[in-house]
Amino acid sequence: MNVNKAPIIEDLDKFCDCFGYEDFNIKYLIAVDFRLPKNKRIAQALQWNSDILVYLDKSIPKKTRKRFVNFFKQINGINNFRIAFSKKLKNANYLIRVSDSTIPNKKTKTKEYDEYHPFSKVTYNLLNDNNDKLYAGILEIDKSVLHNDSLTLKKLKQMFFMSLGAFVMITYMPYESLLSPTYESSEKISELDLKLLRTHYYYIYPGVFHRADILKLREQAKLICNND
Repeated sequence: MNVNKAPIIEDLDKFCDCFGYEDFNIKYLIAVDFRLPKNKRIAQALQWNSDILVYLDKSIPKKTRKRFVNFFKQINGINNFRIAFSKKLKNANYLIRVSDSTIPNKKTKTKEYDEYHPFSKVTYNLLNDNNDKLYAGILEIDKSVLHNDSLTLKKLKQMFFMSLGAFVMITYMPYESLLSPTYESSEKISELDLKLLRTHYYYIYPGVFHRADILKLREQAKLICNND
């Protein structure tokens, strides 16, 4: 049973920017990784409730590390959400490194993809606390990808962004979004991706949140927002 209370609207413009546009609401609801845990009846989603302090291991090429940091430093000024980078592993709660073991290409029951698929040769894992809040993560990439700098950077960017939600890939997302399977890597993060983060962290729930929580906010926005 969902006992989350609706957030208090302190800034109407910010609220309406997040929930007042129906086309964006649809993208956001599909982008959020709502999962159905064992012995649960309602799918739920997670949030980070602590600053994300990233350490990029020196096994990642220096040029790639620099471009990765510069890209994600564009994420700033988002309520309830902050990313920073550490030069020391002991101070970080998110590690990005080359895997010690082989990470295979993505494979389904009917098809095996090559290394260019976003889910091939890369993986991440997140940890959550007793309140189901994310507090640590690790992202690993297979060393076989390192021969291709642009592919390495692209994979790290997409997987890392997914782990910030956690989000999922969406087939019909525009190519400039990190959640698009056909993402065209850019030095600039898209406004759509920034808005996904602003919306996801508009309010920090005391625990998990459900699709119904977002639907309530969407219906509230229809009543009080005057967006075209």
